[in-house]
Amino acid sequence: MDIRMKAVLIILLTFTLGIITGFFIHDYLLEQKFRPMDRMPFSLSQRLDEILDLSTGQREKINPIIKKYDDEVHSTIEKDMTLGRSIMDSMSVEIKPFLTDKQVLLLGNEIDHFKNPPPPMPENPPPPWPMPENYHH
Repeated sequence: MDIRMKAVLIILLTFTLGIITGFFIHDYLLEQKFRPMDRMPFSLSQRLDEILDLSTGQREKINPIIKKYDDEVHSTIEKDMTLGRSIMDSMSVEIKPFLTDKQVLLLGNEIDHFKNPPPPMPENPPPPWPMPENYHH
């Protein structure tokens, strides 16, 4: 076999392996990126620990308080969002004494985000680009 033929075969083999690998990786990444919310592990203690970057001592003091509210928040949010918000307020009042000023600010931001979720998407949003004048839907 001459050198040119070997080079072409190596390139084709590399290209084919790249496509096959990309196919499997693409499926895996899509599954990870778009997995349903019910399969995602969510607990209030995990979320707050991630946001507030709690020390070990703080975690030991705060986790019992958060666990007390965790089940209550999940069960009430499904029924009544305003009651869930008031429970979050009560929890934040209990854990604030154990937090630094920066952590109190981060907690406040998280609770504000919880209280004011983004608005739902409109049913027929306008296109992000101008439509041609001769376009008819």
